[in-house]
Amino acid sequence: MLVWFGLAVAGIVIVGLFGGKMNLWAGAELEPPAAVSIVPLQLGRESYGLAMVDAKSETIWIYEINSRAPAHSRLKLIAARSWHYDKLLEEYNSAQPKPREVKNIIEQLLKPGGSVPSFEANSPDITTLAEPNRK
Repeated sequence: MLVWFGLAVAGIVIVGLFGGKMNLWAGAELEPPAAVSIVPLQLGRESYGLAMVDAKSETIWIYEINSRAPAHSRLKLIAARSWHYDKLLEEYNSAQPKPREVKNIIEQLLKPGGSVPSFEANSPDITTLAEPNRK
């Protein structure tokens, strides 16, 4: 029920954005029309919503859809964020191995005569690689 409601809301928003006119572009060299992409989401076990992504303004919004709520509060904005500056980060909140470490391993492999580093069973590196989220 909630999924259908979410898809119906997404369809209404899409029709509202395009005004009933679908502008499909043929060539990859052409820039796509300015539009917002809408993706249905399952937020929890029995909680649904939708994400609206505006690639041009580099922004995402997450809405929760609650069909049991009063009509005036069925759609609730739960998160909004610009990723404009996020894409400039190279490492942030990354688990092991860090991107820099992966880069070093790949560079080692690409060198003439390079080989994959060997890990011993008791080595802390193998534990880190096998279970990156373990502290």
